[in-house]
Amino acid sequence: MGPKSRVVVYIQLFTVLPLIPSQLAHDCCLVNTLRTDEIKSCSLLQPQNLVCMDVALPDALVDAANAGAFHTVAAWLNEGGGVDARCAEYDGVTLLIAAAGGGREAMVRMLLQHGASVDLQSPGGVTALMDAASNGHTTVVQVLLDAKADASPQNANNYTALMIAEHYKQAATAQLLRQHAKQQTPEAKAAAAQAAATAPTPNLSGRRVRIDGLKGRPELNGCCGVAGRFDAAKGRYKVAVEGEAEAVLLKPANLQEICAHPIPTPN
Repeated sequence: MGPKSRVVVYIQLFTVLPLIPSQLAHDCCLVNTLRTDEIKSCSLLQPQNLVCMDVALPDALVDAANAGAFHTVAAWLNEGGGVDARCAEYDGVTLLIAAAGGGREAMVRMLLQHGASVDLQSPGGVTALMDAASNGHTTVVQVLLDAKADASPQNANNYTALMIAEHYKQAATAQLLRQHAKQQTPEAKAAAAQAAATAPTPNLSGRRVRIDGLKGRPELNGCCGVAGRFDAAKGRYKVAVEGEAEAVLLKPANLQEICAHPIPTPN
């Protein structure tokens, strides 16, 4: 028998009625547990303006996901804890949002493998992609994008992941998100398919890499980043290098893939 869930009702800001009292219209307020008949009897809080969430996630699990404590999170999941459960004490965030915000790449991969919803938003509209972007965790952003995360949702302040990265001056992350946006056009998708067909083996696109052996820009040797699309005409990858505002074109010979740490399993 897994951990017991309790359901909490939040005001959904994105559809809230204009007549709702101002004292209730802050930050996706907690309304407490309401019975269906109580919701229906309230003229201002109609069911379409509310969202019910599984908030069985203890705050200690949020801290564990944010810190990369694999055994603690794995034990929770193995005991039947919901991978998309929310934590009421932390504004309704999920394990994936916490792990992404902490830059825990391997934890993010584990949660995705367990079926975590990549685009799930907190009551304030925050996604895992937004939290990773705000902290400049470029590699985690790439992992989420590889998992088909949608970069277009907005939080309660109408900020997308790209806007958040720009606001917090996370240059490499913002560059990666701009590059991703350009790749969403039909023309870019066709070009990407062609590039994948002509890319060298192994294909480093979307992989975390370390730069080595550069002579023209030796200051980049040892730096890490995420390899983007392979430009067959130039024979180079477009790499979002950590600490660089613009992507850098680099030959495959100057890139070494950095493998993620293996995901440990509980004893």
